[in-house]
Amino acid sequence: MQHLAKKVIIYIIDDDELFSGIIKNKFNAVTPYRVITFSSTEHFIEHLKFSDIPSHILEIAILDYYFMTNGKPSMNGVEAMKEIMKLKPRMKVIFVSGRYDQSVANEAKMLGAIDFIKKNEAIFTRILNRVRYILSEYSLYILSRRRKQMTFIFIGLVLLGGVIFSILHLTKMTF
Repeated sequence: MQHLAKKVIIYIIDDDELFSGIIKNKFNAVTPYRVITFSSTEHFIEHLKFSDIPSHILEIAILDYYFMTNGKPSMNGVEAMKEIMKLKPRMKVIFVSGRYDQSVANEAKMLGAIDFIKKNEAIFTRILNRVRYILSEYSLYILSRRRKQMTFIFIGLVLLGGVIFSILHLTKMTF
């Protein structure tokens, strides 16, 4: 998966800056991927609105569920995911939360989240495993696309060869 290194951006969206910093540092220590943090869903959505990331770049969001801004609840992760999917429908999202709520997890997964992970001492390992899963799926998708392209090229060459053979055969007959 080293070949994907420059084609992956991981966003960490969490109002707990200590958590974001730890996860970012761990990713930077063990992966070559670009990691960007945001402390609110609103800032992240604004970033997405104005970013011009090419479509061949795989974007993965690690998204907290519950956010506080100035001591008040703000746009939660599920609300943010609805906006994210409007802006970037191919983005992969992994939810994280200090509290596990099955109904929230189900809603997030219905919207397309890869997983809903409870924050605990093993969270980085679980997130990293999910990221690796997403990358393996993406690699298979790329290989499948390349095989289809190669098949079309091969068929095109066979057809072109047949046309050239027919033309040569016809020109021999006219002499």
